[in-house]
Amino acid sequence: MTWRRRSRSSVRPPPATSMESRCQSTAACCLRGIMGILGMHHVALSVPNLEEGVAFYCDVLGFEKDQYGPIDPDPIADAMCELEGVAARGWILRHGYGMLEMWEFDSPRAEMPTESRKVNEYGFAHISLMVDDMVSTYEELKDKLFFPHAPIRHTVEGESNDSWTAYCRDPWGNVIELWQIGHEDPYPSAPTFDWKPQPLEEGLTKEERYRGDSVVASLQEDA
Repeated sequence: MTWRRRSRSSVRPPPATSMESRCQSTAACCLRGIMGILGMHHVALSVPNLEEGVAFYCDVLGFEKDQYGPIDPDPIADAMCELEGVAARGWILRHGYGMLEMWEFDSPRAEMPTESRKVNEYGFAHISLMVDDMVSTYEELKDKLFFPHAPIRHTVEGESNDSWTAYCRDPWGNVIELWQIGHEDPYPSAPTFDWKPQPLEEGLTKEERYRGDSVVASLQEDA
């Protein structure tokens, strides 16, 4: 048995469905509880220099290092990332109940964007950090992050909801929202998990551990 990356043309696309039907199907699965999703785990950023990125988010924004992990060159990594010759290093950073994953791709290297991504472009628009005192937080960070505006005090959810918001960018152009939530805003809570990962079977190769996975299905060909 040999393993290699298939071309896109050799992978059968999923049946075309309307966005409305996809959303209805996903919502129905969530209501039935058959997807097995426990909750959101992390968001991820790619940076041109991992050490500088980790130092900034830890020293300036108060994150802490949690787990380090490299991605070594491997056909499975290429297929998952939809790139060729993938090699990367990354950290999972923790701050309170939230986690941020940060990667530097040593191969293939990406070019620095010529302009910052706009928040109305499709895709993830920003990460939000909850603060307890917007005024003091802004004063501490205003010379370390780019703020296009001063903090805004607003009552979007009602006159009794005293909330503060400020958008800013990190040194690589990623948008960060600082949010002092009001009385009417949703309040995040730390989950209590009654769940443990399944024990890893011993004596398996990397390919065997991924057996049945869609990534391997797109790579595998009979010898």
